[in-house]
Parts: sequence; structure tokens; C-alpha cells
Amino acid sequence: MKRNRPQPSESDLGKLTRLFKQGLFGEAEQLAVDLTARFPKHGFAWKVLGVIYLESNRLQAGLPLAKTAVDLLPDDAAVYNNLGNIYFRLERLDEAESNFRKALAIAPDYAKALFNLATLLRLDHRLEESENCCRRALATDPNYTNAHIALGCALELQARLSEARASYKAALTLSPDMAALHTDMLHLMSLDAGVTQEQLFAEHVAFGDHFEAPFRRQCREYVNTKDPSRQLRIGFVTGDLNNHALANYLEPLFHLLAQKSSLKLHIYYTKAIEDEVTRRFKANLPN
Repeated sequence: MKRNRPQPSESDLGKLTRLFKQGLFGEAEQLAVDLTARFPKHGFAWKVLGVIYLESNRLQAGLPLAKTAVDLLPDDAAVYNNLGNIYFRLERLDEAESNFRKALAIAPDYAKALFNLATLLRLDHRLEESENCCRRALATDPNYTNAHIALGCALELQARLSEARASYKAALTLSPDMAALHTDMLHLMSLDAGVTQEQLFAEHVAFGDHFEAPFRRQCREYVNTKDPSRQLRIGFVTGDLNNHALANYLEPLFHLLAQKSSLKLHIYYTKAIEDEVTRRFKANLPN
């Protein structure tokens, strides 16, 4: 007759779950280590411990923990997804892909595993497969912001710019405070021949209205002379006055502005790198 394996108490398991969900990873780790020592054949604590090591970027040490969770919980899609994430971060992409697909074999609509697989496939330039995984994830969870972003990336790399913009828009509708994503979308719009100057300008204004608004009350009143005929001093701060794509845009702009006697340019370069482009800026722009 088989003896029942000893089990952690419901109280301990509930406490471990609460600590993890509250982001108290230090306390959760201590409890998980204790539970794995006392109940080494119970998979849940190993599962939590593997995720904690992943989140704290202790990847090599976390790998055997995640593998143990897989051994003890072979029907749990999440443990394969967690192990896949560790392999992915270790740049062991074949093993990562295998584990994401094992997770999806158990739970075909598992949105997180679909998103992770989509990201891996995009980096491997399998763009149509990546797109398909994103669409499957969104069919399961239409409010999955990162899946909308991943879909936009896959579409952008296929030069389907208007579709990519729609995906980024959907992500921003769900998470409007993602400034970096909004910036990426503005850049995408600037490359899309189907976007008019008026649309691009309106989107820039909308960006400013959204992200500047919380700071407007902090703006101080300046005591400078309000004479509209005075020379206006304009300052630029950039680290890209070298052999960088942005310099190609800035150089003609600076030359045009420098020709206007009503303006005085002050350009602050923030890097120590100096190449032929940097020297050209120095030689051709007024001091």
C-alpha cells in the first residue's frame, strides 16, 4: 500500500501565493525554500521559486529549479512557459521554443506562452509565424497590451505600416501612459507615405497634450522680455552629432535655422565621440 506523500498546509501555500502576488519576493523566496526542503516532491513551491529566480535575473541558478517544477508538474503549462523564459533569457532559443510549444500543447490558448513564442519567432525573423501567435493570443485576451505591441512589431517588420500603427494604437488605448510606445508610433507614422502631414502633426500634439499636461502647473513664469522682434535663442541637446541617422535630419535643419538672423542657436553635444560628422558640424555651424 502506497503511503501518501506529505503535503504543505493550505495555509502555507496560500501565504506563498499572497507573498508572490504582492511582489514580496524576498519573503516568498524564504518560504518557498523552506517548503521545498520539507516537501521536495510537492511542485508548487519549486514553480514559484523558479519564477522568483527568473524575475531576479538569477538565470543559471534558476534553471534547475524550473526543471524540477517541470518534472513534478508535467501537466502544468505554466511551468513549461517559465522554463522557456529562462532559456530565452539565456539565449538558448531552441530549448526556449521547445518549452513554449510544450506549454501550448497542454493549453493551446495560453496567451502568455503565445506572446513569448511570438517574440522569439520575431527575433528569428519568422514574421508570419510570429504574427499568427500574436493574433491567437489576442483572440484569447483582447486586452493583452504586450500582444498588441508584439503584433505591431511583426507587422512593421513586414512593412505593413498602417496595420502596425493600428496595433500600436490598440496598445495605447489600453495603456495610454506608455511614452516609449507612443514615440515609436510617431516614428512609424513619419515613415508611412499614407500618413498626411496634418495627421502626423495632430498625433504629435496629442502626445504633448497627454504627457505634458501633468507638469504644466509646475511650469514657472519667465521674466524674459516679451519683445517679438528680439533675437530668439534656441537650445538643442543631443548625443547624436556623430555618424548617426539623426544627424542626417539635424544637419539641414541647423543650417536652415542658422541663416535666420532672428535666431541664435546653442547646440550642446552630450557624447565624447568625435568623428567626421561631429567635425563637420563644428566647422559649418556658427559658434
